[in-house]
This record gives sequence, C-alpha cells and structure tokens, in this order.
Amino acid sequence: MSDLEAAWEEVHAANTMGWQVGRPYFHDVGRGRALRGRLRPRDGPLPPGAPGGPLAPIGRRPDRWYTVADHGRQHRALVAWTARDAWGRIRKRVVIFGESGSSLYPWTEFVETDDERYAAGISDPAHPRALLKHGAAIPERFHAATVERTDQLFEGVRQGPSLRLVVGSDEPLMMVRHGYWVAGLRNRL
Repeated sequence: MSDLEAAWEEVHAANTMGWQVGRPYFHDVGRGRALRGRLRPRDGPLPPGAPGGPLAPIGRRPDRWYTVADHGRQHRALVAWTARDAWGRIRKRVVIFGESGSSLYPWTEFVETDDERYAAGISDPAHPRALLKHGAAIPERFHAATVERTDQLFEGVRQGPSLRLVVGSDEPLMMVRHGYWVAGLRNRL
C-alpha cells in the first residue's frame, strides 16, 4: 500500500459520521472509499440484469461500482472482470459498463496483453466508432498515458495499426475514465 493509500485509509477509518471527503470526480462506491472523489455509503449488490455468468468475477477481483460526477451530473459505472479466448489464449478482460435506468451498456473493454497489462482501443474523436491508427494525432488526454499499437501488445496480431490505451490491472479509475470518455464520444451518456 502506498503512503497516499495509507493516508486515505486513515481518513476513512476516522470518518465515522459519513462526511463527504474530497472534490467530486470519480469514486469507488463498492467499498465506500473515496478515490479522487466523494465518499458515499455502499450502494449494495448488483442490480437485476447486471452481468453474470461469463462476466463473473475472476480470481480475487470482484465487480465494482464507481460513480462519475461531471458538470453536476452523476453516472454509475460497473467495472466487471471476465475472461475469454482471444489471439490464441484465454485472456482476462475488464468491461466498463454504464448504467442507464435499469440497464447496463458497455462503454469499453480492456483486454489482457501478452505482458499482463490491459489495453483498450482509443476511439477517433472525429469518427467515434473507429479507432485511432498509428500516425494519427493523439488527443491531449493521452499525452501522459501509455499508448501502443495493437500488434505490439498481442503476438497473435500481425498487422494492427490501431492504438490502445495501456494500463495496469490496479488502475480501475483509469479504465473508468477511459470508458466515460468513449461513452461521451459515442453519445452514450
């Protein structure tokens, strides 16, 4: 655990009255622990119709709800862990779902790379249903992020010029932020 995480744990342990902590942004409502956002009580179990079966948690990774607060609106996102065959082997996947009423819609999917990181396609802002290709202008939001070509991440892909955001398995907030960005581009919010 990092010093920052330990400090937040102390704040939350001392917060017996349920006070709001931090500025609105993203937070993990599954554990009731603020992550650059507001502290809220647990939202409870998954709603009816939430992914099950093939999207059951993998290993020690439970599905988790997050809340995204943006310009006075709140959106709930579910980070769901699963696995399926792709590029020659069973790969773990992280699917980011957005809640709309009583339904869930996939915002984006991160796939386990050959070196056990996770990668999701970067949508082309001019054509949101298409992915950015190598050589295209990368949106500023990705300048400090790890961005790689698909064929550099997966041995089974011979010609993959599309670009992917690459994150670690311990970066669910980056995954939710990316899913939210993609959903916004595709008018899914």
